[in-house]
Amino acid sequence: MEMQKRILFVFAHQDDEMFITGKIQQELKKMSDVYLVWVTNGNRNGNPEIRKRESIVAMQSLGVQNMDFLEIGEDEIVTEEGLCMAFNKLKTLIEKINPREIYSVGWEGAHIGHDLTNFITFHSVKSLNLEIDLYEYPLNPIKSAFKYVPKFIVDNAKKRILGIYIRDLILLFTISIARFVSKGADIHVSLTRDELKKKYSLPRFYPSQRNVLTGLKIVYPKIKAKKEVYRKIDLNRDYLKSPSEVIFYEIAPKMGFITSGEDFSVYKRLVSDLINNG
Repeated sequence: MEMQKRILFVFAHQDDEMFITGKIQQELKKMSDVYLVWVTNGNRNGNPEIRKRESIVAMQSLGVQNMDFLEIGEDEIVTEEGLCMAFNKLKTLIEKINPREIYSVGWEGAHIGHDLTNFITFHSVKSLNLEIDLYEYPLNPIKSAFKYVPKFIVDNAKKRILGIYIRDLILLFTISIARFVSKGADIHVSLTRDELKKKYSLPRFYPSQRNVLTGLKIVYPKIKAKKEVYRKIDLNRDYLKSPSEVIFYEIAPKMGFITSGEDFSVYKRLVSDLINNG
């Protein structure tokens, strides 16, 4: 008798899971063993215990039973010790579950926590030398599209034209081309009407993230429409190179967006140290 397929989804923060719940639903219908793990505790944008509970309740509503939380602080993961701790915890969990497939948040240059989570997922699989198919899903196609925005416009993003912030005009522009950016994904998965209904009803389970999710609830369905996209990760990927022509978490403060404040040099140093010492 063939064993059930084990699939692990790896997230950086509580609420990252919402954007691949179509795939999660489909695997549950196939009777796959579905496991979810969150690397950080999301403490930079809310109470960790509240955020944890929100994710548990939301995923239980879909029928997910297997969930783990590594409880790494968002300020910890951007330190050598914290990233090493996250890597060791995730590596141990992957070895224990031994999944056939792993899906991680994308390596996009949009959020340093997402990029580091993607890296330690990749590094764990490589170091364990297990035969696991490794995938990523683009969590921020809008932010990835920022590479098409000229620098002088970004530099003036806090200014207004006819009362409208230039940064808001930039967002409208990137929304319009994000569909084009997402076409770089290898795999496009269509969702049923029921899967879409459940997916877009999930924000109600995350009241602590209401300010963040209100915009996404309006914008994201327009970009993703009736599909989810993801791609297979090249096991020869060089994580010391920039994942994007534009590192969003570097330019975002200039535009008046709130970010964690790190730049790409922090990411590169942490990844280099873990590669050499971990």
